[in-house]
Amino acid sequence: HSISESKQPEIPQRFQTTTTTTTTTASMPQRKRSRSKNAKKEEREVDAPDNSTVVVIKKEEEDNTANGSVVIEPSLSELARLVMENMIHPDPTAVARGMEKLHGLVNVDRPHWERDRAQLCGSLGAHCLIVASLRKWLDHPDVQEWGCFCIESLSFLDCNEDKIIDCGGVEAVLNALNRYPHHLGIQWGGCGALRNLLSCSETASATKQGITHKFVHDHGGLATVVRAMERFPSDQDVVLECLILVQNLGAKADVRRVMIESNVGNAVVSALNLYPKNSQVSKEGMRCLKNIFGKP
Repeated sequence: HSISESKQPEIPQRFQTTTTTTTTTASMPQRKRSRSKNAKKEEREVDAPDNSTVVVIKKEEEDNTANGSVVIEPSLSELARLVMENMIHPDPTAVARGMEKLHGLVNVDRPHWERDRAQLCGSLGAHCLIVASLRKWLDHPDVQEWGCFCIESLSFLDCNEDKIIDCGGVEAVLNALNRYPHHLGIQWGGCGALRNLLSCSETASATKQGITHKFVHDHGGLATVVRAMERFPSDQDVVLECLILVQNLGAKADVRRVMIESNVGNAVVSALNLYPKNSQVSKEGMRCLKNIFGKP
């Protein structure tokens, strides 16, 4: 089930510069179920940047912000140092630890999630480092797990989605899912990442629509989704990620045909039967069935 990797992400040159800073330590939050794709849209305008955070984002003056450029405060570039020192480390244990810390900084389930932190990571090219690490450390499940969760969190911002797709993020995540079908964390984080990165919606970018077509028709991705639902039916987090992912794939005739051939409908019905009193599973499951079998 491995996906060919013809395009290797380039590690940005800006990571070649070391920075000595005063670090702020904080306990890493426990991973929780990620919010739905719609929830992320509503949440973006809620939290304002906190001046006490390790990373500070500064917008340039309005007349210089045509491209929405981001400036890192030199004295507060802990994120850049952390990413550089840990995620290109020769020891995969250190790489996994760096990804865990990065996830703690941009995790969408933090009480006061900073949109700017994830935007900063995208501008620094952290997604390229993550994808490169996923490809390099295939035999290290901790790297694969935290890499998937980092991609999931970074892809909650629309401005990061195409960047992640362009450097091979979808293929890297799909490889992790296929390589570790029995690993709950990888299945959870991987399906959540794909849920953010795939869509057949007419409003989705051409890049997003293109990789979604490949996922369905070339990579056999739906079989991977079904396997995750069948292998972890009692884990509500995995089930919900998969249901939202299936829903995002839309209701086009060619997609529906592959869904039916891949037994997606049976997996959705099984989830509905297993969680009859769960309103979110019921809502997402019924939307999936409408996509698969057509609206009445």
